[in-house]
Amino acid sequence: MDFTTIILENKRSSVIIKANIKYDMFKIFPDLLFIKENNVFKVDEGKIFFDFIGDQGPLKFMSEQFKNLLEDNGIKGLEFFPIIMEGIDLKYYGYTKKTFNSYCKYDEDGDSVYGTFEVDMTLWDGSDIFFLKDSGATVCTPRVREIIEKAKITNVEFKDLSKY
Repeated sequence: MDFTTIILENKRSSVIIKANIKYDMFKIFPDLLFIKENNVFKVDEGKIFFDFIGDQGPLKFMSEQFKNLLEDNGIKGLEFFPIIMEGIDLKYYGYTKKTFNSYCKYDEDGDSVYGTFEVDMTLWDGSDIFFLKDSGATVCTPRVREIIEKAKITNVEFKDLSKY
């Protein structure tokens, strides 16, 4: 399988949101229960609402159009929850994703070697979008990329898994 990563593209004037309640970005993953229960955000900077936006930390959010596109096409691996943006009528959703183990090479210091991450295919359950453990990468199948590009969903960038 030719997996790619899906990342938030940084476009000029894109909205970045901020949670109303502080959270520890290193303790909220993988289930995001804290964010699900404390789901109120405000615009922190930017003016343009793209289909894919982020916060000042590691979180990413999808517009209702983006979420519906994935659900309507039977994309597996994500669980959505609504967020509230103060003073904004647009609907956005946070999401959790499945996590799968990865393989990679390590150097003599025990650090992963750039460009060597691979999906452990013995454990992969066919999910279309998932988090690749120990890589920091959100990975998707070619089908997901095709659907997103065809729909012209904005603020999404794809990179080869070899970039991790």
